[in-house]
Amino acid sequence: MPTSRNWQRWNESRCKKPEIGWRWFWQRRSDDDGILERIPIGKGPLVARKTHKPHKGLQKRVKVTGTGKIKRHRAGKSHRMGPWSAARVRRGRRAEVCPECDAKVIKALLGIG
Repeated sequence: MPTSRNWQRWNESRCKKPEIGWRWFWQRRSDDDGILERIPIGKGPLVARKTHKPHKGLQKRVKVTGTGKIKRHRAGKSHRMGPWSAARVRRGRRAEVCPECDAKVIKALLGIG
């Protein structure tokens, strides 16, 4: 936190909004004394575009049902299942429906509605 005498300068620099949407070009004005000045040369987005490709790694690991739910395999079944009960091992074989909070992110990565 800055001291009180620098507070105003610090706050102004903090609250300065970025100039998004403009591309700037440093240009030397002929009528001035050779001072460089920022002149807008055009409007345009400066952010990367969203890709329309689905996430291939996720596509191989999940399945979308007809109603739009996301099914995936359960974790933790590769080894060390000796102490588990038989019912728990059988439950691990079944696919699991993802909760809605995860399904929303998965659908965005797959490019589904």
